[in-house]
Amino acid sequence: HKFGAPKGVAALYVRSGTALPSMLLGGGQEAGRRAGTEAVPQIVALGAAAAVVGRELPEIAAHMRRCRDELFEAIAEGVGRDRVRVNGPALSAGDAKRLPNTLSIAIRGASAGAVLADLSRRNIAASASAACHAADAAHAQVSFVLRAMGVPTEYALGTLRLSVGRHTTRAELRAAAAAIVGSCAK
Repeated sequence: HKFGAPKGVAALYVRSGTALPSMLLGGGQEAGRRAGTEAVPQIVALGAAAAVVGRELPEIAAHMRRCRDELFEAIAEGVGRDRVRVNGPALSAGDAKRLPNTLSIAIRGASAGAVLADLSRRNIAASASAACHAADAAHAQVSFVLRAMGVPTEYALGTLRLSVGRHTTRAELRAAAAAIVGSCAK
């Protein structure tokens, strides 16, 4: 589904000569690797989505990169640049070091759990990703991933993972940024 295929369908590349044990016992579908009937409509949709991405990937990636960067800028402007940081390589590091669609930010003094609860009430999907997202800051813990990345605790507890997609609009970016900024102001 990350590139437009329906949820619940995937493709797996298996290098020639790689032993791959059966996942489910039963029929001999897929060279004996799994039992069950293939979901042909989903498989066809996955192929169609892959074809679109194959043709349009540079444009799709550029759109997502612009959305990701615009979302960060709106949040940084709203909460204050001194309160927000990007977890991982800087946005300017380029695509070799960053995914164009994903933004992991840390907001000093924010509780990721409280922000996520507020976003959920507004039907905005986000995650705390590597950080524990307990709504109660007294019980929140910094994940080993964020510790290994050197993210200070006062930022790590406010870590949010945000994703954009090929169909993300400016209106959606503005709404998400405003909701995050509003939640952090509480």
